Amino acid sequence: MADELQTIPGIGPRMAEDLPLRADRSPPTRVAQVVELEGLNGVSSLFVSDSIPEGLMSHRRSAFLAVLSLVLPASPVLSQSSDSAAVVAAVTGYHAALAQGDSAAALRLLAPDVLILESGGQETLVEYRSHHLPGDIRFAMAVPSQRGPIVVRVAGDVAWATSTSVTQGTIGERTINSAGVELMVLSRTSSGWLIRAIHWSSRNRRS
Repeated sequence: MADELQTIPGIGPRMAEDLPLRADRSPPTRVAQVVELEGLNGVSSLFVSDSIPEGLMSHRRSAFLAVLSLVLPASPVLSQSSDSAAVVAAVTGYHAALAQGDSAAALRLLAPDVLILESGGQETLVEYRSHHLPGDIRFAMAVPSQRGPIVVRVAGDVAWATSTSVTQGTIGERTINSAGVELMVLSRTSSGWLIRAIHWSSRNRRS
């Protein structure tokens, strides 16, 4: 069990979460997943850090939830953490789909009424699919990004996730060295958590 459940003093139990990736693409990657259990006025938090091999995620998550279900059978905090983990799976799954060039997987995580806000503009799902999505995929596949911790807040059937990133590399003749921030708003649906709004903002970093 020591491999499945980690307890860090002052922070509490931590667990790994699944990141949906297409098996026929690149080798298993390392992604950051950590859950901090806490709740306040019906709002839960999840902080993501500490790289973990992707292949261990599903096993660790199952073991973690199984242990906590025995210890906290009626805990609302456990339920909130499960929601937070599902939200992070949607956010990281979306970015993984872009990096893998899988537009269908990315679109499955977007709600029909999603709004994409970027560079002073706004796009609907139809507009994004035909306009910025192909460019986002090309960019994500060409230029690696180092994503910072994801912070999730869940209130009922609505959640919002924020994160920062550093992107460095080249695409074509362009040299990229930027810092970015992301806000995603998600809602619970019968098919899971879907992204309802995305706001991206970035700036050039000083060399």
